[in-house]
Amino acid sequence: MVYRIAGVVVLFNPDDGCIENINSYLNQIDYLLVVDNSDVQNSSLVNKLIQNSRIKYVFNNQNLGIANALNQAADFAFKNGFDFLLTMDQDSSVDSKLIENYRKFFLSSNFSDIGILAPVPNYYPESDEEKLPGSKEKDVVITSGCLLNLRIFEKVGPFKEDLFIDYVDFEYCLRLWRKKYKVVQLYSAKIYHQLGNLERKNILFWKVYITNHTPIRYYYRTRNRLYVDIKYLLVYSSFVFKDIFIFFNELVKVIFFERDKLSKLKMILLGVKDFLRNKYGKFEST
Repeated sequence: MVYRIAGVVVLFNPDDGCIENINSYLNQIDYLLVVDNSDVQNSSLVNKLIQNSRIKYVFNNQNLGIANALNQAADFAFKNGFDFLLTMDQDSSVDSKLIENYRKFFLSSNFSDIGILAPVPNYYPESDEEKLPGSKEKDVVITSGCLLNLRIFEKVGPFKEDLFIDYVDFEYCLRLWRKKYKVVQLYSAKIYHQLGNLERKNILFWKVYITNHTPIRYYYRTRNRLYVDIKYLLVYSSFVFKDIFIFFNELVKVIFFERDKLSKLKMILLGVKDFLRNKYGKFEST
């Protein structure tokens, strides 16, 4: 059986360079939705996109968040008879055999209970995972490069839009596990993903990677991780404890290594405050 694969890439104030990333996977899939969350269109980029009959461009005229964009695409793909949805970020490109390796996995495995098939993201040049054979189950994976099983998506439900951006993917993964579906990472599937403004610091015998996310991203990460960690504490405590450790690790990096420390710490505290007030959705400055 030949499975039909659509793709979606979510844009936010992109430059023309992202067309190269799109071209890395466009010819590997059957159809691509480009969902643009920018306030203003990049007319040069849009003109390049709409020339291709296999691309559907959607301009939201505002930033509706990653979850809304993914839900738009999944709904379109399911209603138009696609089996899977490749989810991409504008800053990610893929290996030339990404979809070929996904299809090989379909032929060799029972994937009826796999909600997400994920690649190995190349954040760090020293990654050992990409050298391993086979696949393994993962607690959570990031959105970019994943293949979403649309049949299972219809059963599990949409991405949680009031989280807006960070932890949208993690919450969905944990929901899959709670409903007895799997998240599987395929080692032969590779993507190249930009993680913040990544820097490496050498501290004695350790290599420390600093993401340098913007202050607003730390707000979303803090607020949403608290929501997810509390929600899944009793059903997936192993993930929650690891995530708490990661949070304190990130906090140490912000305090000792990152730029604009005070603004980031302020937004982290505001994220905690809004979690406690049950305030979600897009951050609105006052």
